[in-house]
Formats: sequence, structure tokens, C-alpha cells
Amino acid sequence: MRALDFTMMCGNGGGASEAGTYRCPPLLLNWGPSVETTNPDMISRLLNVVQMLTGKNTSDPDFMSALIDENYVVLNTTEAQNAIYTTGWQHATWNVDHNFIALEETESEDVLLLVVNDSSSPFEEEMENYIYFPNRYAITYSIEHIAGFECPASRSDPELNLYYYGMPAYSASLYLLEYTGI
Repeated sequence: MRALDFTMMCGNGGGASEAGTYRCPPLLLNWGPSVETTNPDMISRLLNVVQMLTGKNTSDPDFMSALIDENYVVLNTTEAQNAIYTTGWQHATWNVDHNFIALEETESEDVLLLVVNDSSSPFEEEMENYIYFPNRYAITYSIEHIAGFECPASRSDPELNLYYYGMPAYSASLYLLEYTGI
């Protein structure tokens, strides 16, 4: 609803400002893989984002319904966390810009992951900005990028993790971590 409110207040591209050359929120401009350099159609862009989040007219999961579905539980910080990797995994409790919600379906054990970079800078630190799943192993999950920022190749550790190095400012990322049980 916040994105819709912003969209309705947005007009055509305006003069330069802190957020760039548009009178619209950077999060909506940067949802996809590139920023439009001409007058963005904000209504269509918002509808496209809603379509990605709801899985409408696609085979993708419905992230919005999962938030209120009793068959999904939110993973707590012992099950999913912001992390850095030095000599081992460390919980990055100080990272307030790398926000996420991980929802696990109780029957299938599939995980829906929604991640945002809430800062005005891209993630550029080499060993930071991981989402790490303690006690879960990459071999038992099929990782599928749904929309938004696509992670570069992650560490080859057996533990399940996604690496958000290079994630642009004010952008988002959707992933399905499908449990294979292998």
C-alpha cells in the first residue's frame, strides 16, 4: 500500500534531486535489473512488482499470501540471519540496511526469501551481506531466483547461504529455496 501511495503521488520525471532525476521512490525504480533512463510508467511498474509478489499469471510463489498463510512460519535469527564470513560465519547484528524475511512452508520445508537493500549505497564489502541459514545445507535445496536482484555465485560451503555482494541501493530480491531432501 505504501508503494501504491507513492506511485499515485508520482508524476513525470522531474529535475535532479537527491533520489535522482525522478519524482518517484528509488525502490520502485530499482526493482528490476536496470534503472529506466526515460520517463518511467510508475503505474505499470507497480503492477509488475505486485504481480511478482503475488505470482499472478506465473508459476512463481505468492509471497504476499505466504505472509498471512498459517502453513508458513517466519524463520527466526537462529534459523536465518545476516552474516559475514571471515574465518567462519558470524551473525551480523549491526547490519541494519540488509533486511529480509524468510518464510518456511511447514509441509514442504520450502523457504520464500524476500531481501531488500535499504541503504543509499550498493553492497560493496567483499565478505559481508550474506543471508546464512545455520544447520541447513545447500545440497538439500534447489535455489531459484524469482525477481529483482540476482545474487552472484555464493560460497561453496556446505551450509546454505546467499551472497548479496553488489546489490544496488534501494533494491529488492525474491528467491525460492525449494527443499529437495537429498
